[in-house]
Amino acid sequence: MESCVTDNYDPKFKIGDGGFSQVFFALHRKTCARVAIKMISKRDHNEDGKQLDRINREISILKSVKHPFISELFDVIETSENTYLIMEYIQNGTLLNSINENGPYNEEEAATIFAQLNLVLQYLQTNCKVAHRDIKAENIMFDAHHNIRLIDFGLSIQEKSIMNTQCGSPSYASPEMILGKPYGYASDIWSCGVLLFIMVVGHLPFEDVNITRLAQKILYQEVEYPTNLSDDLIDLLKKMLTKDPEERITLEGVINHKWVHDKVLYVQDKIKNFQYDDKYIFDKMLNIKSTDVYEYIGHGLVNQSTISYCIARREYMSNTIETMSKEEKKRLMHKQNAYKDIVALPRLLVPEKAKSGAKRKSLPNGTPNINVNTVFIRRKMPSVLVRNI
Repeated sequence: MESCVTDNYDPKFKIGDGGFSQVFFALHRKTCARVAIKMISKRDHNEDGKQLDRINREISILKSVKHPFISELFDVIETSENTYLIMEYIQNGTLLNSINENGPYNEEEAATIFAQLNLVLQYLQTNCKVAHRDIKAENIMFDAHHNIRLIDFGLSIQEKSIMNTQCGSPSYASPEMILGKPYGYASDIWSCGVLLFIMVVGHLPFEDVNITRLAQKILYQEVEYPTNLSDDLIDLLKKMLTKDPEERITLEGVINHKWVHDKVLYVQDKIKNFQYDDKYIFDKMLNIKSTDVYEYIGHGLVNQSTISYCIARREYMSNTIETMSKEEKKRLMHKQNAYKDIVALPRLLVPEKAKSGAKRKSLPNGTPNINVNTVFIRRKMPSVLVRNI
């Protein structure tokens, strides 16, 4: 990695390799905090000559969004070949990994996660006028306390005009997007409906290895709902997976739906009551003068002092906002008790099974995982492999 990056960050190893970027785990040299470095090539995927426009659009959106449940951008480093985005490192994997490893969530757990996602979308749509356009289980990650981070704004766009580009994962694509019709925020609502179905059932609502047949199912096939789901949950899913975007439930309707509304209020209250302790951040984490940093920020300056402050502040938030899932609290307590007698051992020496206290039931033997291999094509319908059926 280039010296302009390694001067301030210490890359350790690659943690992700997507269609348009590579992601590395690294340490910020000044604070020793963990960060993720997203390396985007300026030359690759530039057949249409618009790669730089896409990179700049993603950076612009990431700079404009600040929310507890959105992965934060700390720094941008430009070279002739690459753009490096220094991002918040989220340590507990993706929602997709969680479902594949532990099976579907119970409704209590799912509602907490879904409430957090709803608040993110409310912020994006209301405050930032942004459509994410790539909501899927791979793009929901968990921090140390199992609170979410929405990641990957590479396909996001500010809804200043009518959107009509087919993009994202086809398994989550709305009917209007598949048909090439103009679409708006309602398309993200559809994707969230697909995501919620996956969370509580364990597989996609529409599945086919053939992209044409998959599109036909999304357009014309009705979803089959397991009988073990509550009536309220089925009602919400049906309203989110309504084919006609004009009749589909709005985000406000989702937030106020009785299946999730209490959880939304609970999560909102947790966020509202959270407060940063800047004295602790400066004294214990940074060892730099707060007056200098505040002055830099006041003048809109970005330097290693302000970047260090943002990184430390985010780390403080991530470590301080408690787990919001009751089941996850039980799991963490079980995990802590399991470590009482082995705290002197290196963490990696503890077998994976000893670290698991998940309360969810695993999927039956032979049930295929949801496949994570997604190919993004921006100008036509992308292809995706799903579980074997």
